[in-house]
Amino acid sequence: MLWLAIVLSLVPVVAFLWALRALDTYKLLALGRILTAVAAGTLAALLAFPANTLLYQWAGGGALYWAGPVLEELLKAIFPLWCIRFHRVGFPVDAGIIGFATGTGFSLVENLVYLHSIQDGTPMLWLVRGLGTAVMHGATTAIVAMIAVTSADRRRHVALASAGGLPIAFVVHLFHNSSLLPPIQMTAAVLMAAPALLAFVFWRSEQTLARWLSTKLDKDIEVIQMIDSGAFLESKAGRYLHSLADSFPPTVVGDMLCLIRLSAGLSAQAKGNLLRRELGFEAERDPDLESKLKEMAFLEQSVGRAGRMALAPLAPRRVRDLWEMYRLAKEPR
Repeated sequence: MLWLAIVLSLVPVVAFLWALRALDTYKLLALGRILTAVAAGTLAALLAFPANTLLYQWAGGGALYWAGPVLEELLKAIFPLWCIRFHRVGFPVDAGIIGFATGTGFSLVENLVYLHSIQDGTPMLWLVRGLGTAVMHGATTAIVAMIAVTSADRRRHVALASAGGLPIAFVVHLFHNSSLLPPIQMTAAVLMAAPALLAFVFWRSEQTLARWLSTKLDKDIEVIQMIDSGAFLESKAGRYLHSLADSFPPTVVGDMLCLIRLSAGLSAQAKGNLLRRELGFEAERDPDLESKLKEMAFLEQSVGRAGRMALAPLAPRRVRDLWEMYRLAKEPR
């Protein structure tokens, strides 16, 4: 029955994705971003299908067995890595959801192709496709995205940061495609391993996010109070800033101080909005936010690339710092 095949092959991975979003306490990802990831996964599948066909015709099934998973994992990783590169995600939990959503889109197209080509498939076949292969596609891309965002936060290039997750995804995909285990046992292995891994990452990410919110918010407020009271220039950070006067004009050093103050204020505002969301309240709207963001862009241009590099010890701009600025700019106002 066609309806049973559709339910068994398509519904489980969508339900798994929905469960992942429900587990996210802070709900930092808008539904539109998740649906965009699903669409990106469908596009990756539409590109992979003709590419795999050409590879099979050119080199045969043996080459497709090894190269197919590599090609598919690379295509699926493009959108999550783009999100990390342009600061659309800041934590492993967000990256995991984006990655799994991309894999979900890929698996939906792949299973639809199987539904069209295999008219007499058994319910067990579609159950294996829906619970095993589809969840595998989501899990491998989630692994790539989570490792990439964690590595990128240590100030690595995103392309290099993805190098740790892609080999793991290749190996898992190849293992799933192998005949080392019968299909039912392979599906059971995926269903045991994928939720356990993602649940552990979600738990650690929630802890990291809560710790980051509290400690970084305290530091931002401390910087603001020190600058406003005039005590900042007497601190160790202030003395470092004063030492930059030997390398930069006084006006640039003054802009650096303004940039530190404005960055700390916007950072504290973004974290305050996240805490409000966690408690169930709407984000506080700042009518001057647009002008503040424009001022920050002007100060960054005035300070220049060399000045921003010199400010790195005082105002580090890691993935999470850039992500919170992007999120603040996109808050409804």
